[in-house]
Amino acid sequence: GVGTPGRVFGLLSSGTLTVSQLRMVVVDEADVMLAEGFQEQLREIFGYIPGSGVQVGLFSATFPLATLQLVAA
Repeated sequence: GVGTPGRVFGLLSSGTLTVSQLRMVVVDEADVMLAEGFQEQLREIFGYIPGSGVQVGLFSATFPLATLQLVAA
């Protein structure tokens, strides 16, 4: 499925969306998501993701140094 961070988090927290079979998460325009205050929602979403076997891809045309440091932590 595809959705905004708010929508995905809402579906996860309500139990409507399950991630037990999840294999990959893609965040497009990741620099914009992180710069515009979606950091906490993304952290909460990633809290639902199983700990192993899930590939995460962050994509953007540009990544400021602060964003690269955040995702490398």
